[in-house]
Amino acid sequence: MPTQRDAHQASGSRRNMPTLVRDPQPVEFERLLERRRALSQDLLDEVWEGVYHVNPAPAARHAEIAQQLAVLLDGPARAAGLLPMMSIFNLGEPDDYRVPDGGLHRARPGAEDVYLATAALVVEIVSPDDKTWEKLGFYEPTVWTSC
Repeated sequence: MPTQRDAHQASGSRRNMPTLVRDPQPVEFERLLERRRALSQDLLDEVWEGVYHVNPAPAARHAEIAQQLAVLLDGPARAAGLLPMMSIFNLGEPDDYRVPDGGLHRARPGAEDVYLATAALVVEIVSPDDKTWEKLGFYEPTVWTSC
C-alpha cells in the first residue's frame, strides 16, 4: 500500500513550487525571516497586497545589465530633469510594495524615505524563473498617473 511519502515522491519535487505559509507562522519561519533581516538577505523581499514574498538575490549577470543601464540612462535622464537611481528601492507602501531594479524619479527622495509613492520610470531586469512579469500590473497605475 502506497504511503504518504510515496505519494510525495510520485508527485515530484516541490522545489520550484511557490509556498504560502498561513498565519500563525511557525516559529521556525519567523526565525528564518529574522535571520534574513540580520544578514541583509531580505533587501529584495516584497509585500504584494499584504503577502510577504521572499526573493533570492539574482545571478551576477543581473548586476552587469544594471550597470550597463545605469551608464546608458544617466545622461538622458539628467538632461530631462530626472534623477536616475539604478539601485533597488521600495515602491509603494509598507503593506504593498515592490523592489524594482532601478528607476527614474522626478524629485530626490528624502534621506529618511523608505517607501516611495511613485517613479517616473521603473526598471526591472528579468531573471530566469522570477516573478517580474507579474509585477507589471502593480507598476501600471504609477506609470500612467505620473505621465
